[in-house]
Amino acid sequence: MKFRSLAACIALVSLSLPARSLGQGTEWGRIGTPREERGASGTLYNQDYFTAQMYPEVKYLLGLVEGAHFDERVFKNYHGGDLSWAQRDCEYTLERFPNHPGALNMMVGIGRKINQPGLAISFFEKALKEYPLYGYTRAQYGHYLVELGAVSAGILELKEALRLDPDLVTARAWLAEAEDTAARDVSAGRRTRPGP
Repeated sequence: MKFRSLAACIALVSLSLPARSLGQGTEWGRIGTPREERGASGTLYNQDYFTAQMYPEVKYLLGLVEGAHFDERVFKNYHGGDLSWAQRDCEYTLERFPNHPGALNMMVGIGRKINQPGLAISFFEKALKEYPLYGYTRAQYGHYLVELGAVSAGILELKEALRLDPDLVTARAWLAEAEDTAARDVSAGRRTRPGP
């Protein structure tokens, strides 16, 4: 039952993802061609998830990665407690597509389950370093920071996400939650952590 609820949750989140096309939040400087970084085996690395459909080789790679490393088996491992396999598959996915929203989200969940809540920070930072102009990735990171207790830093990321993509409903909802959390913390006399 849990498997189906996570799958439904991911399906719901994916409905709020920006379309994989040029538009608000696209990193225009890297649109001309896919990145040419390759590993020892010749496999492309650090590709943009949101523009993958524009380039046949990158689209093919995304299909392979999602078919073998971010598929139903990974969700079964995640829910079945085999988190080391799920983590390795997510890491593989994020090496090829650092801003893959599903893999980033699963890394957050894995971190919670293995009692390493900051596990996904480096993955988000890499995604934002490589592709800084996607509102959804910033919104995910902001929401994650708020969950970690870095409410002020999370609010800044969520506001930046909305600056990049003013129509991003998910970011608006997460920002409202974060501001409510900040207000409760202030009224209770608690200070939030500044950030990671």
